Amino acid sequence: MDEENLSILLAVSVFRGLIERSAIKSVVKKIGEGRILNFIITMEKFGILKFIGDDFQVHPLVREAAFNFAASKKELHGMAGEYYAAKVNTQDKIEALYHFVRGEKVEKAIELLKNQAYYVDEGYGKVLLNMLQELSPIKDESLASWALVAQANIIRSLQGDLRTAEEYYKQALRCAIAARDNLARASALNGLGIVSRELGNLKLAQEYYENAMKTEGIDKSLEARTMYNAAEAYLEEGRLEEAYALMMKSMKTDKKLHNIRGYYVSRLNIDYIRFLKAEFLVALRDLVNARRELNRIGLKSLLGYCDLYVYYVFGAMNRLEDALKSIDSAIEGFMRSGFTFMVAYSYAERAILFARINLIGKAAQDISEAIKLSTNVQDRDVLGTVELANAIVHTSNSNFADGERSFERAAELLRHDKVTLARVLAWKGVMLALQGEKKLAIQSLKEASGIFESTKCDRLAGQIEICASKIGTAGWQDLCRPLI
Repeated sequence: MDEENLSILLAVSVFRGLIERSAIKSVVKKIGEGRILNFIITMEKFGILKFIGDDFQVHPLVREAAFNFAASKKELHGMAGEYYAAKVNTQDKIEALYHFVRGEKVEKAIELLKNQAYYVDEGYGKVLLNMLQELSPIKDESLASWALVAQANIIRSLQGDLRTAEEYYKQALRCAIAARDNLARASALNGLGIVSRELGNLKLAQEYYENAMKTEGIDKSLEARTMYNAAEAYLEEGRLEEAYALMMKSMKTDKKLHNIRGYYVSRLNIDYIRFLKAEFLVALRDLVNARRELNRIGLKSLLGYCDLYVYYVFGAMNRLEDALKSIDSAIEGFMRSGFTFMVAYSYAERAILFARINLIGKAAQDISEAIKLSTNVQDRDVLGTVELANAIVHTSNSNFADGERSFERAAELLRHDKVTLARVLAWKGVMLALQGEKKLAIQSLKEASGIFESTKCDRLAGQIEICASKIGTAGWQDLCRPLI
């Protein structure tokens, strides 16, 4: 091989996977198109590279050997990173991140890592996680903290493995403190708050959020995200008005900052609060509009959440066929995005819907899938909803002892969230009525109604009161109709 072709090969060896012809020009300087074409023809003749469509791939053994001989490896990685960073595709951004980390271009790598939530929403979460985990330990502590936060976010949001995510957040916090990177520190505290909330420890979650907000130099975008997370904790405590006000504030801030993802996360949860307050038509209209917009801009995971919230509204309006279409769509959306723990949650919700329309066989199939998918999940909302669905299926099949145990587990798992606890108690009341335990049934329904009243979900409280008044006279589907 002549010296020029060898120099090109050494430079090109920095790329992994498929390589576009235009990529060569980014790492070789002062070599024209004709010489690059000659290189490609020669290398193909030798069997060193092969074409796959319009792109080509260097033989992996040759690539590894050539890269070992290449000089200025960090410089090559830096140039490759610049090439991919200039492209718009998310996969290219992840490839740019890989090269910037390898080339120790710390600030550029951090800027890309700050956008990792978008990569997850666009369906590239597993790709990013695999790439980060295959990198050797990162020397720079600030960059390491951002990489650890990204990994924790993906593990939490895709797999629901909160304990592993918590450990990553704690490692990130230690690195951020050592690097005196306050923004990374606030991001790690924010993540720890989310994990604590999802594990049911709302007091600890609020402490983490408060510490994040007190961090010097926190930017407006992270401040808005922390406000939203704190609002979620308020929501679980049944403080709907405070949660609504804080989410509105967060949404307006994100709109000003052109933070599209943050804006829609708040907007969807505001519609969930409207659903709880029985503003069904307002919530439904906005969710339908939001879905259209999300579909256009490609935030895949948020489409799944949007369909889930539409399902809630249709279920409360007793439009059960529409609710079924929406939960089917949510399951498909979460599957496409790789959100395993939300697939489990959605299967449990569909099982509850099938139970409402007395399709117990289908409900049992769904709960079996939900249990399988939630094996390694620690999110109490997911586990509690799976237990609730399991309790309903057991009781519908006259397995009252198993049903009672599942109701108790569901109540224990969901006790931190007033609305979901009230839901468990309402369903338990109906199931007790099925067993002929009228007094205990009314007691459970009254307790559910009282919780809804305390959270100012007056219409939902009223529906439970109607349910209680029908015990002894109404059949299964009539009793289920007011439930959510």
